[in-house]
Amino acid sequence: MKKAQQATPRSFKQLPLDVPADFVLMLDAFCDAHHGAPRARVIRDAVTELVTREIDENPGLKERFEQAKLRLLKERFTVVQPTPINPQPANTD
Repeated sequence: MKKAQQATPRSFKQLPLDVPADFVLMLDAFCDAHHGAPRARVIRDAVTELVTREIDENPGLKERFEQAKLRLLKERFTVVQPTPINPQPANTD
């Protein structure tokens, strides 16, 4: 006898985060109730509000947050020296 498979919401498969199905349901229900708001906007707004509130209330967290942000920027981006747009041709005399 075949084992019954648990149904997984289609949207859960499309959310690129490791979150429980009940979170996805809550997110999708809120987005739907909020006139079809995009998930990315809802998540961005919620995280922005949380981070802003938490660092405003906790100076130590704000300092660690700023240090982490600088460290991550340095790790993820490297400065590249620009090349001239119109380099002068080499003198071949």
